[in-house]
Amino acid sequence: MQKFSKKSSLALTLCILSAISSSGYAAEKDSLHQYNLDEYVVTATRTALTQKEVPQSVEVITKADIQNVGAISVRDVLKTATNLHIDDGGGGHGDQFTIRGSVTNDILILVNGRRIAGENIYPNGSSNTRILDRLNLSNVERIEIVRGPGGALYGSDAQGGVINIITKKSEKPEFIIGMTSGSREMSNYYHWDTGRDNKFSAVLDANFSKLRNFEGKAAGFTYGPKQSYTLDMDYDMDTKNRLNLVLDYDKENLQYQGNSSISKRIQNRKTAALTYEGESTNSKYSLTSTYSQFENETSDKKYKFWNVEARDSIQTAANNKVTFGTEFRVTEGSA
Repeated sequence: MQKFSKKSSLALTLCILSAISSSGYAAEKDSLHQYNLDEYVVTATRTALTQKEVPQSVEVITKADIQNVGAISVRDVLKTATNLHIDDGGGGHGDQFTIRGSVTNDILILVNGRRIAGENIYPNGSSNTRILDRLNLSNVERIEIVRGPGGALYGSDAQGGVINIITKKSEKPEFIIGMTSGSREMSNYYHWDTGRDNKFSAVLDANFSKLRNFEGKAAGFTYGPKQSYTLDMDYDMDTKNRLNLVLDYDKENLQYQGNSSISKRIQNRKTAALTYEGESTNSKYSLTSTYSQFENETSDKKYKFWNVEARDSIQTAANNKVTFGTEFRVTEGSA
């Protein structure tokens, strides 16, 4: 088994943002972690701004949009986006993305603004092209798509654009059971929301899916069962300080139809992320640490990702703000 050396990167980002409308800054009195206001966009600048204030071309697919298109997967939703093209790889070689002519390995896919481990460990390889098969659509609150270079904020793998998939936060006590079915996939999902109990709130999502077996179809299709679990917990230390813990696990037990044979693809991914957010009179800051591990049990391949990010936004004047931060990443893999 060939070992790849560790790859470390350190990115320092300095953004100076000027607001055009005073109402935009009135909205920023809310915490940066709150994504339930549809006019907010955080992906393009890593700061909560309205879509009109963002200096890049951004499209926001809201929860209402997702419900209206009747999609059963994140892939289905993204196919409705403007200037975003997806070639369905059938699960074999993964999906190929194009944004304004930029191909997959220039497009970064994030979940809640964080990278997660996948098969994109290779320096010259493609992006996480199978990620759309591993996301639970019933847990998606909104999707932000940034068209154009995002390398200054996210690194060289975001030269063509960024797709940030934002999951649901706690709203009210509820328990939901649902089922979806389409030509390629069928699934049932469970959503449990504790609501806010004093200082604590949590959301637990579970999804059990099955990719259909296209018997008699051309080679290149993957089929079989998969499952995913996500636990998102918030704890308000006081009115200005908060902790957030996210634990995520997904597993696939699939079969791949090749040209002349069928092979197994058993894979799992574990992710843990801890975030601290705080604010003072004229400053909002955060510190996030993320660890993610993806393992292909069939071929004994492992991909690990560890990331630490710190950010601070300082209000320098009524209509001016400075946001700066630093990010340290380590990726490791084997093949």
